[in-house]
Amino acid sequence: MFEPDLRFQKQFEALAEATSPTAALNLCAFFEGRSLYIPASIGDEHLIAAVVGKEAAQALAYEFGGQTIAIPDATAKHLRLAGKVWYLLEKGCPSVAIARVLNISPRRAGQIKRALQDAISRKFIK
Repeated sequence: MFEPDLRFQKQFEALAEATSPTAALNLCAFFEGRSLYIPASIGDEHLIAAVVGKEAAQALAYEFGGQTIAIPDATAKHLRLAGKVWYLLEKGCPSVAIARVLNISPRRAGQIKRALQDAISRKFIK
């Protein structure tokens, strides 16, 4: 549940290396999970330039121009949900209340709670 998504990591690192970490985050946030055609030349008025900036857009065109690239999904919904459950557990909320607040089933809240407890017992989380 808490292991890094290596597929995302590889795609993100390629984007960040070609542009910058900030530009890669912006691309992932805006175009998450989509295929994106990168033209050989990106003008100032292009949507990509508006999202990442002129210099990063030019770097993308240089590195990936003429290609369609996969933009990773950076939402990490499972980690966000686990983080919310952890926060509420730390505040002393019972699983049933957590389920109600987060609009998940009590069973799912319990699964996440057990996974968190397991991670804590293995010293992955302090």
